[in-house]
Amino acid sequence: MLIKKVPTFDYAVIICEGHDKTLRIQDGKQVELNTMRDNVLFEIGMCTVALGVSKVILITDSRVHLPEDLAGISGEIAVKHLI
Repeated sequence: MLIKKVPTFDYAVIICEGHDKTLRIQDGKQVELNTMRDNVLFEIGMCTVALGVSKVILITDSRVHLPEDLAGISGEIAVKHLI
C-alpha cells in the first residue's frame, strides 16, 4: 500500500531514531552504534525514488549512526543532523 501512496505525496518527512544496535569493528576495536531500523532505511530509499532527494526530509539526532550510503556523490552529507 505504501508503494502506491508515496507518489501521491508532495514531501516525505521520516523520523529516524536509534532503536537498533549494530556492532562494528573500527581500528581493531568492537564498537556498538545506535542505528535506524531496516524498514526506515527502506522507506527513505522508496521515498527518494518516488519523490526525489530534495523532497525527502530525514529528522534524526547526532547519536544515530547513518549509513555511509546517505552521503552524496561529492562527499557532502545528503542528510543533516537536525537535533
